[in-house]
Amino acid sequence: MEIDFKCYAGDFNFLVLKSNTVLLNYEHVKKKVEEKNINFVNKIIRNNMKKRCNMNIMSMDIILIFVFAVICAGLVKGTCPSTCSCVDDSSGSRINCYSKYLGRIPTLPKDTYNLDLRYNNITEIDVQLCKEMPQLHTIYISYNLIIEIPEITFADCEQLYRIDLQYNKIRSIESNTFVNMTNLYPLYLHYNEISVIEPFTFVDLPNLHYL
Repeated sequence: MEIDFKCYAGDFNFLVLKSNTVLLNYEHVKKKVEEKNINFVNKIIRNNMKKRCNMNIMSMDIILIFVFAVICAGLVKGTCPSTCSCVDDSSGSRINCYSKYLGRIPTLPKDTYNLDLRYNNITEIDVQLCKEMPQLHTIYISYNLIIEIPEITFADCEQLYRIDLQYNKIRSIESNTFVNMTNLYPLYLHYNEISVIEPFTFVDLPNLHYL
């Protein structure tokens, strides 16, 4: 790879190659696109590339089209959080965020099927978690600081087979918490602070064998 010069354009770092290809700090741009702040990204890249990289408008347009195409392609699948380790296989993504001092569940690849979040400081599970990860099969989220699980947290989690919620601070289980989870087999709730389980909490779970 033959580098012509480096160009530092604000928050975006560019390497301009002899082939006129431009490489940039993907994560900075991706974050702004995820926030749907595309106009901001467009403006920053244009202004800084023009002032500091001495590029003409046509070159910038080509580069911007390429940048957004690459980023959008990545967002379809999602990317691995920098603090976690991820392995792709034929079933999807296995995500290991074991003991990473996380205070919340990070944005994860959409094809995540196995998720390990044990030993963190997570206080809540995102409502409708499986809308973002429809292939989720197993989630380990024990040894965290979760106090409650809202009713529709596991809505759309028809594929979910295993949930490990041991060693949290859950105080009650609402009646529709595990609704429509026909594949759920083991559900681990040991060593919480549960004092209330509402009626019909565990109905319509035909494959539930371990609680």
